[in-house]
Amino acid sequence: MENMEEIYQNEMLRIVSYIDKVLTENNIWYSVAYGTILGAIRENGFIPWDRDADVFIKLPDRERARKVLKENLPADLVYNDSSRNTVGCMDGIISKQYGDFTTVDIYTLIGAPDTDHMEASKVKAILRRNKFCTKFFGAKYGDWHKLRKAYKIAPYLFVKFFLCLIPNSVIRRILRHYEYKYDFETSPFIMTMVSYRRPGDIMPREIFDEVVRHNFENIEVNVPRLAHNYCSRSYGEDYMTPKQTGWK
Repeated sequence: MENMEEIYQNEMLRIVSYIDKVLTENNIWYSVAYGTILGAIRENGFIPWDRDADVFIKLPDRERARKVLKENLPADLVYNDSSRNTVGCMDGIISKQYGDFTTVDIYTLIGAPDTDHMEASKVKAILRRNKFCTKFFGAKYGDWHKLRKAYKIAPYLFVKFFLCLIPNSVIRRILRHYEYKYDFETSPFIMTMVSYRRPGDIMPREIFDEVVRHNFENIEVNVPRLAHNYCSRSYGEDYMTPKQTGWK
C-alpha cells in the first residue's frame, strides 16, 4: 500500500524545487515561510504533522514572480493567481493529480509600521483587520468542507450570500489598498495580509534582508539568514522544542 503522506510531501518538494529554480534563475528574492522555516531549522524538513509548504516573496517582485512561474509551469501543475481567479490573500501552486493535498502557498510580504513602538491595541487592530480580510473574502469561493470549522452555518451562509453581491474587482481594490498602505521600501517592519493575530506576525525587515541555503528533506531552499530571530519571535524562545499544536 502506498504511503500517501510521503507521496504528497514528495510532490510538494517538487513544487518548492520548481519555485526555487525559477525564482533563483530570474534573480527574484524568495524564502520559505511560516512553519516551513521552522521545519527547515528544527527538522531539516517537514514538521511531522505539517500538511503544506509555504513561500514568501516581496511585494515589488510579485508581478514578475507570477509571470516567470506561470511561463515555465509544468503541465501537471496549476498556478492559482489571487489577482485573477480568486479573492484570496495569497497565490499558490498545486498538483493537478493530488489537488489541495499538495498546496504550496505563496505569500506576499508587504510593508508594516514600527509595531515595536505602537500601542498594543493598534497592533491588534492591524492583525485583526488582516485576519478579517483573509477569512471574510476567502469565504466567497472557499470550500464548505474547509471552512465549516471556521464558521457556524448561519453566519457562513450570510457571508457567502453577501459576498456574491460584491464584484471581485471591488474586493481586490480593498485588499490592494491595504497591501500598499505602508511603503514597502521604507517600512521598518514587514508582514503579510494573512494573520494569525500574533504580534510575531509582524517582523523587522532586517530579518528578511538576506537569505541563505538550507537543507530541507532532500533539497535545498532559501531561509532568512536571521531565521532563528524569525522563529523565536514567531514561535517563542523554545521553538526548538516540538509542540504539536495545529501546524506548529
